[in-house]
Amino acid sequence: MAEEKSDLIERPPVWPARVYRVNTGQCGSCYITICHTGSEGDPDYKLVEVFATVGGTGGCPAAFLQAVTRMVSLSLRSGVPEDRIINTLRKVRCPLPFYGNPWMGKGQTLSCVNAVARILQLEMKLGQSNKEEGSTEDDQS
Repeated sequence: MAEEKSDLIERPPVWPARVYRVNTGQCGSCYITICHTGSEGDPDYKLVEVFATVGGTGGCPAAFLQAVTRMVSLSLRSGVPEDRIINTLRKVRCPLPFYGNPWMGKGQTLSCVNAVARILQLEMKLGQSNKEEGSTEDDQS
């Protein structure tokens, strides 16, 4: 069945994005790119697409991560709430977690998929805090 284009957020020629490097236990460095609409503080700020690659492993782990991020992107562009995606992915665990990404907050990186969930959560909070800061300034004027 063909994808319903009208239900998806359209892809513009250029999207703002951030790239994060996260250390993982088994796959080494994982590079996660998060694309969003609007700018920070904008009411239209939304997470819309995710790409991730793992350095040096390739093969099955890279293919699995690509499949997961394609589904995350499709879910985001289809309007699935970010928190549902995050809660689903954050529990995925590999046999060798990593304990050294202090900038990501407490806890360990359980897997590349867990890293994607944690970065999505970080981006979601960033967008929300900037919206709140923007609305506070508007309320005071």
